Parts: sequence; C-alpha cells; structure tokens
Amino acid sequence: MKKFITVTSIVVLAIVLATMLMACTPSEESLTKKYEEEGYTVTSVDSDKAQEYLDKYLEEDSEEIPVKYVLVVTDGVFGINVVPVCVVICFKNSDDAKAAYEGNEDSDTVKKKGNAIAFGTAKALELF
Repeated sequence: MKKFITVTSIVVLAIVLATMLMACTPSEESLTKKYEEEGYTVTSVDSDKAQEYLDKYLEEDSEEIPVKYVLVVTDGVFGINVVPVCVVICFKNSDDAKAAYEGNEDSDTVKKKGNAIAFGTAKALELF
C-alpha cells in the first residue's frame, strides 16, 4: 500500500509540474485582453491562416510555419493606431523559442515566457 501511495504521489507531482510548465506560455486571448485594456490595438496573425495564404501564394504545400500565433501591438498617434510598440511571437515548440531568444537574454527590448517571445518597448513589455 505504501508503494502505491508513493507511486501515485510521484505521478500526481509530475502532472502538476507539467501543467505548470505548459501554463507559462501566455495565451493569445489573455495577451490581447491585457493590451487592449491598456488602450493598445492588437492585430493577430493566426498561423493556420498564414500557412493557408503561404501555400496559396507558392501554389504548393510549403514547409510548416513554426509559430502558433503572432500579435502586433500598436499605439495611437493623432488618433490613429499605427506605431508598433510590441510584437509577440508564440512558437509551437520550445526549441524554436530558445533559438529565437538566444543572444537576447540581456536585452531590455526582448522578453521570453514559455514558448512566447516579445520584442518591443519597455512599457509594452511590462504587460507581457
């Protein structure tokens, strides 16, 4: 019985840790909501739609795009939201995210959370 409880505890702990690690990557919806609440305009590029356009443009099946989503965050100037302040790229796997972040660890304009990387102004990165 003690072995069963020990094994069960280890399995539950592993599941909780895996869930916590997966939860580190911010969702597209939560980021969009955060930025919009602060007055920014957010434009989303869904990878499936981008893949569809790329395949149509190339007139063949292209290599799979390694990102889940891309968000372009803009701020207003004279009432027009045209000034990009942040770009968030969420990769499908952690290796691509690590490769993109490599060399930018000390930068004030680049931030990484899970599989997502944000490039932008310090003020916009505070919301990431």
